[in-house]
Amino acid sequence: MSGDDAGIRTNKAFVPPIMPCTPMGWYPRRLMVPRCLLSLVLLVGACATPGHGHPGASAQASAASVGPSPAQRSVLGPVAAEGVVDVRVVDVGQGDGIILRGPSGVVAVMDAGHGSGGLKIAEELRRMGSRRIDFAILSHAHLDHLGGFLRLMDKVDIVEVVDPAFPHTGKTYQRFLKQVEARGVRYTVARRGMEIPLGGGARLVLLAPEEPLFHGTRSDANANTIVARLDYGDICMVLTGDAELPTEDRVLDSREPIRCPILKVAHHGSRHSTSERWLDGVRPELAVISAGYKNRYGHPAPETLRRLEAVGAKIYRTDLHGTVGLRTDGRRVTVVTTNTPKAPAAAPAAAAAGRAVA
Repeated sequence: MSGDDAGIRTNKAFVPPIMPCTPMGWYPRRLMVPRCLLSLVLLVGACATPGHGHPGASAQASAASVGPSPAQRSVLGPVAAEGVVDVRVVDVGQGDGIILRGPSGVVAVMDAGHGSGGLKIAEELRRMGSRRIDFAILSHAHLDHLGGFLRLMDKVDIVEVVDPAFPHTGKTYQRFLKQVEARGVRYTVARRGMEIPLGGGARLVLLAPEEPLFHGTRSDANANTIVARLDYGDICMVLTGDAELPTEDRVLDSREPIRCPILKVAHHGSRHSTSERWLDGVRPELAVISAGYKNRYGHPAPETLRRLEAVGAKIYRTDLHGTVGLRTDGRRVTVVTTNTPKAPAAAPAAAAAGRAVA
């Protein structure tokens, strides 16, 4: 990267607690450890309203089905053309792993699943013709988002890590931080207002976390997850990590623009996320859920699916559809999946009985 794409842009009004501020981002001199196939074409323009709409969007949305070729069902393949943002919600099992490739080839990876998820991300990057990761974004330090990064670092060069830096004592997270420092990878603490440039006019805008960080919630690591909005032309997508109700409410109360046609559903479709209020703010036409087939948590939760269906969102699930690819030229979105959908698995007994399920 060079010029304006050399690093993360920051909101000048925010002063980070432990990072020196530069015009293009926060770059510590050394690592600072935290202290404390189905194809669908959507002719989409996100419908904006004051305070919540995507800034550049105005056109109404419509959808039309396009029949897939056999090749589309098996391999997503390289990026089809210049001027396209390519997003791949990779089937990493019970976890999250998302690749975002900008029009000029800048690559961001948001989460990498469990350990084996890193290998799947590396293989998908190889298919895309990408040889490095410009921004490795860790939404939060739970293993189903973090673990794959340790293997991924052995396969692909990483330029910069973006981390909410919420204190976590887990051994894998500590190993991750040590690897980042040992490899000389730039390290940035994520806070609301930062922009991650993907080149060609595409960007990720961070909507969470923000100070003061949450404490005393059902899951503080989840509550302080990174939430981001991908902007490109008239298209935007909200990426939610494992955000739960406190996170959703704070983002909504901030009046950040979140009305977008595409939503990566939080926390694998858990019942603790994706509230009616949140969906009323985003109003997604297309929702992607990353979850493992027949996972023991009962993800996605039936009530979450009902809420998504109630707002008319078309749902794609990695447990049923495999890797979900979304490509946009800033006006239209093409969705390609690697699998013909499987039949949904029956909910585990704990979920069916209404007992505590993560």
